[in-house]
Amino acid sequence: RVCVEKLALHRRNAALITKQQEGLRSYRRIRRRPKRSCTAVNCTVRRRRYWAAKFKLIRWSGLAQRGTCRTLQRQGQLCREAAIGLYSIALALEIHIYLIMQRQITRAFTRTFSRDSVHFSILRQSASRFSSASFVQNDARNKPAVFVEMNTPAPVQLPDPFVLVKSQLRPLDASIKELVGTDHPVLSAAAHHFFELAGKRFRPTLVILAASAAAGGEPAQASQRRLAEITEMIHAASLLHDDVIDLADTRRGTKAAHKIYGNKVAVLAGDFLLARASVLLARLKDVRVVELLATVIEEMVQGEMMQVRATPEQLVSFEHYLDKTYRKTAALMALSCEASALLGGHSDEVAAALQAYGRHLGIAYQ
Repeated sequence: RVCVEKLALHRRNAALITKQQEGLRSYRRIRRRPKRSCTAVNCTVRRRRYWAAKFKLIRWSGLAQRGTCRTLQRQGQLCREAAIGLYSIALALEIHIYLIMQRQITRAFTRTFSRDSVHFSILRQSASRFSSASFVQNDARNKPAVFVEMNTPAPVQLPDPFVLVKSQLRPLDASIKELVGTDHPVLSAAAHHFFELAGKRFRPTLVILAASAAAGGEPAQASQRRLAEITEMIHAASLLHDDVIDLADTRRGTKAAHKIYGNKVAVLAGDFLLARASVLLARLKDVRVVELLATVIEEMVQGEMMQVRATPEQLVSFEHYLDKTYRKTAALMALSCEASALLGGHSDEVAAALQAYGRHLGIAYQ
């Protein structure tokens, strides 16, 4: 595109110079004509032709000079655009090379370590197998009365966490769809695209369960339910951005948002969700909670950069993997659980315990 536009500029400038030369030749022809009898008519005609040719020459000379200046100015702009395009291509190639290296290392690990070397029997029981209204009680040592052993079915006495908060999650889904409404139809459709898909709502469930656990089984407060909505909106924004970065084709079995609306709209929809989440967060009027959720966004961005810019040595480092996993996945769970405790007015000890729980669960989940 840059080369084609440069060629058009050169052609336009050449046409202006050609007209300037024609005016110069016409002016010289008139000056070289022999003087005839100096009658009043001949002098007047000669004078008019002379000044007409001179004005035409001056006009085309000015146009040619202005055209040359515009051509040079536009050429500078085109050179800058070409440089930006080359830099974008280089950056894309660099990211592509990193992705190829990461894929090759993953294949090498898959060949080296068989997936059958460790067996985890994780079975999710249906809600009808146990009572969904009662929480797990503590034993004599004030620890949860639960014993889990690998390679065995899950204990039937454990309640289903999703059933426990089902009544509180149902209005939350409708509330999120209202909160992400906007006057722009395309932006609204892209923002709603993620929430229309049937997901687990794992993070809102975790926030509400943390609030109930800290309160001894009582339902979550209104501010804690709003925190669960904010957490899901931040998670949705990160997924919209991740799909663009990772060039993902699908999300939850359907086309990714950027495949439907384009990269620009998908990125703007993610930015819009973050902005709306920030507004709702400020309305909670708790500075510590605002700081915690702002830290979540910072950690998620740093985790994504750690993944994209990882060196081959870092890709095989377990410490680097755990650090990246905490920032990308566990930070949102850990700090949301801590914020839930703070909104409930609980002590720093309870908040720290829930933060540690969310961190460990987030790393294991990832």
